[in-house]
Amino acid sequence: MNFWQDRKELFEIPKSEIQKFVIGESFHKVPIYCYKVDHGERKILFVSAIHGNEIGTVKLAYFLLDYLSHDEKKYEKLTCFLVPCLNVDGFERARGLQGYFRGAIGRLNAKNVDLNRNFPTPNFRSRSYILSRKSSAGTFKYKREISPDSPEAKSLSPSQRKGIKNCGEFGGSELETRALMNLVEKEKISIIFSFHNSGRDVIGGRDELSKELVKIYANKTEYEILDDAEWRKIGQTGTAKDWCDDQNISFMEVEGSTRYGSDWEIQKPALETVLEYLAETA
Repeated sequence: MNFWQDRKELFEIPKSEIQKFVIGESFHKVPIYCYKVDHGERKILFVSAIHGNEIGTVKLAYFLLDYLSHDEKKYEKLTCFLVPCLNVDGFERARGLQGYFRGAIGRLNAKNVDLNRNFPTPNFRSRSYILSRKSSAGTFKYKREISPDSPEAKSLSPSQRKGIKNCGEFGGSELETRALMNLVEKEKISIIFSFHNSGRDVIGGRDELSKELVKIYANKTEYEILDDAEWRKIGQTGTAKDWCDDQNISFMEVEGSTRYGSDWEIQKPALETVLEYLAETA
């Protein structure tokens, strides 16, 4: 199955005004590319495929880049950065399989680390036990994650203890994570959109701008808003959201509606609206 089957071809760079550069490389020395659409002082980053098997987010990023490249003056108060694929090693592993994808293969990077648990935050932990959606504490939309040192972990059966997530030796241990953080710090990016799939929900940072962006996005896509209190119950640590909250960066994570498709037709109205709002309030 051709990755780009829902497009005739993959463009390289839409226009000469669009800058393409490398922000780092993976464990297997694969470059991590970023595109920059340069207009204004408010800087926004869109990042896809932190989990390499979430292939539709890569397609979405290229549709967004194509859109921005053909309407450059509309958002002239904004500078948009796009990283279409952060976890390039995981992505290549996933799409190299016959039949395209199989479950979670490619989700992690080449060192089997979950990059969205690898950010240097106060709550970072190097390992987590992954529970089923149904647990003694209730039923959850996403699998709960708990510390191996927690009281709850001590009651797990041997089979349950096999479900362990590797979050890295320390926060920011992975090349891909550091590449993204360095980009944000170097460019003084103030807003980050992180694309995932396929939970059909949105969650934002704790600041007021993030909350407003979440409302806009949910209204346009009809995705569920997962509020901070409910999200915290899942037990994720070392996430991009955690890091952005600590760095006072506005943040929104979007869980699209499909693992493999671009989701562009659903998310395009939401992206247009949030970009217009950010340009108007810049």
